[in-house]
Amino acid sequence: MGVLGLSLESARSRLATSPIARGLRQTRLLANLFAGLMAGTMTLISAISNAALVFSGPLSGHLPAGIRSALLSAALISVVVALTSSFRFAIAGPDANASAILALMAIS
Repeated sequence: MGVLGLSLESARSRLATSPIARGLRQTRLLANLFAGLMAGTMTLISAISNAALVFSGPLSGHLPAGIRSALLSAALISVVVALTSSFRFAIAGPDANASAILALMAIS
């Protein structure tokens, strides 16, 4: 029994059904959806720009295949990290440093 004669379970159930708790859950849901939309947009832009960097010059004919593979790999690694990471706020995406090195290797 708690201080006011309520058990911990009944106090939690009352708190979970209160209008304040419902409002907080809705606010967090909207904030999380917005953050996910922004992270997805940044991953999309980064994947396309990295593919355009790597598949420039002599490989420009293969740019559509490069964009497809960059988007697929970015989506796949994002899902894997989101589902398997021990951090709730982990975000994964393409790395521009590796793309710059790959672009230099592709040109030579």
